[in-house]
Order: sequence, then C-alpha cells, then structure tokens
Amino acid sequence: MQLAGFTLPLLALYAADASAWQIGMLTACLTAPTVLLGLPVGAWVDRWPARPVIVVGTLGRALLLASLAVGAWSGIGVAALCLAALAVGTCGVFVDIAYLSLIPSLVPRHRLMVANGRLQAVRSASYASGPALGGILVQSLGAGSTLLAAATAQSLAALGTGRIRHDRPRTTHRDERDLLREVLTGMRVVTASRVLRQVLLASALLGFFIGLGMPMTTVLLVRDLGLPSSTVGLVLAASGVGGVVGNLVVGSVARRHGTTRTVVGGAALLAFPAALVPLAGPGPWLAAPVLGLLLGAVGRGIYNVAVLTVRQRLTPHHMLGRVNASIQVVLGGMLPMSSAASGGLATIVGARGVLWVSAAGAIASALWVVASPVARNDLDEHEPAPTDASP
Repeated sequence: MQLAGFTLPLLALYAADASAWQIGMLTACLTAPTVLLGLPVGAWVDRWPARPVIVVGTLGRALLLASLAVGAWSGIGVAALCLAALAVGTCGVFVDIAYLSLIPSLVPRHRLMVANGRLQAVRSASYASGPALGGILVQSLGAGSTLLAAATAQSLAALGTGRIRHDRPRTTHRDERDLLREVLTGMRVVTASRVLRQVLLASALLGFFIGLGMPMTTVLLVRDLGLPSSTVGLVLAASGVGGVVGNLVVGSVARRHGTTRTVVGGAALLAFPAALVPLAGPGPWLAAPVLGLLLGAVGRGIYNVAVLTVRQRLTPHHMLGRVNASIQVVLGGMLPMSSAASGGLATIVGARGVLWVSAAGAIASALWVVASPVARNDLDEHEPAPTDASP
C-alpha cells in the first residue's frame, strides 16, 4: 500500500495541481475511515474469521487502485481522488483490524514481540521501497502505471493471505442487535486497564504531532526545494529503512532492557530526530531530512511493535477485534486531525513552519512519556485485562 500512498499525493500535485491544503485533505481522507467505521468493524471482526476479511479487503483495495489508474490516464480531479482515498481507507480498516487480531492466534505468547517485529519489518520494507520505487515509476512510467502496479501487488497479497491455513478460534454468534453492546464492551476493556490507557494516551500525543509533519515533508521537498519525484522518493525511503531496522532489533532490545524501557526509549527516538526534517535544503542540507526520517523511523519501529505486543498480551483473544478497533479509532483519529491541521497551518506558516511545530510537539510528547506513569510500570508483569464479555 505504500506505493499507492506515495503515488496519490504526487498524482494530486502534478496532475491536479493540488494546493498544500488539498494535500492535507487527501491524506485525511485516507485515514478518516478508521475513525468513522473502526468501532463497528472491530465488533464484526470478532464475529467473523479474520483471514477471509483480510483477503476480501485486500482485493477491494486492488480494484480501487486499478480504477484510479484508469482515472490517472484519462484525467482526474482532487475531489475524485479524495473519494477514492476514502474507499481505499475503508478497505484498510477491515484489513488492519483483522490482521492485528489474527497474529496472537498464530504465534505463542512468549514469541509475540519477535513475531510482531518481523511482520512489521515487512511493512516497513514497503515504506522503504514504496516511495523510492513509486518516485522512479511515476517519473518514468507515469502515475497510472504506478497505480496499476500497486493494484497488482495487492492482488498478490490477497492470494498469499488466502493460503494461510489457520485462523482465529470461532466465537459464539451474536445477534446484530448486540452490536452496540459489543462495541462498548471493547471500549470498557481499554478504559479499565491502567496500562492500556497510559500507552494509548502516549501514542495519541506522538501520533498527532508526527502526523502533523507528514504531509508537509512531501510539500517541502517538491514545492519549496523543487526536487524531482525520484529524489523525493529516495529521501522518504529513509523512513522505511529505519522502520525495518527498528522492527528487527525490538526483540533483542526488549530482552536486554525490558518492555518498559523499550517503550520509553522508542518514544524518545521517534520524536527527537523530527527536528532535523525542517532543516532540509539544497546540497548537503538534504542529508538532514534523510537522517531525521531514518532515526525517527527506527524509534517508530521499536515503539510501535512494543506497544502492540503489550496490547496483545493484555487482551483476551475473543476481544482483540474490539480492543484493537477502539485503540485504532483514537490513534486513527489523530491522523485526519493532524493532516487537516497541517494543511490549514501551512497556509499561515508554510510547510517548513509546520514541520518545526511538528518537531516541537513530538519532543514535548516524548518528554511526557519519560516522566509519565508509563515509565514507572513494569509492562512485562501485567496479566490480561479483565472483561465481562463472554466468548
């Protein structure tokens, strides 16, 4: 999906002459379905087998990307791109929640950190290859062919997922009239667990401020510095490379330092390098965003895997869909909010100014994590959160 996620803003910039505000809105449309649909999707995922949900959702994204390829060849406006982004994001909600809920059923509890790290490393590799490959393909073949390649990749992913033999244990069927009660039960599990509450607040703060700068990084490189799409892709690929490194080392870091220090250290490493990105400039100053994105992504890889593993350890299997959805709604809500705020703020202080605000907020959030109750909890010792929901 990173190939498509990189191509859509470029398509809007080059083919539809989108403004910075419109780029922010396009990014918001990709993430808004998490907030709008996440809670009921979590309850549905707890009712259904996870594997077919992943397959159908991935195929849906493939069809949408193929239709966008046709639109790129024939001409497409920003409004149509935003509608397509909403549809792609909707498929992504089903895929992501089902994926997060399936893993603990396939991997022993004591291997979750390592397994999550390796799986997230594959995703991070797409962050590395997606922008670089996308920039080269857009420049050499055009956005339409690039989107068609992304659709093909999604189809292959669906085929691979369909070959998995195991699935989550089936839960007792619930009548559709119980949907609201099931959603509220998932939310209560999160709010009743002190650890889940604290980690969620830390992730929300970091997610908002890091997300504030994400759309403006591309705008700064394309509009302010005038870089070609291939160079932009290579710069942004540093984030994917760092993510792979963070994902692969998180298991050994947690074994040596414990889960608590891994979470706190990952948060700090995620936030502080953000101050390097707005230093981007011509010549040697182009190394600043590369280093900032690289180091920040290492921290992101460590932090995300650590908090995901904590969540999976604390949540009963039959509640994973709803708990994952409740947390995804909050964290996903940060992304459209920060993307919209990013576009609006850019009209006042410019893309570089937004990146400075993003860095300052992320660093302040990381300092809060270091001083917060999160750093004083032993995250290796907690047992699964209590729930009154029957499987």
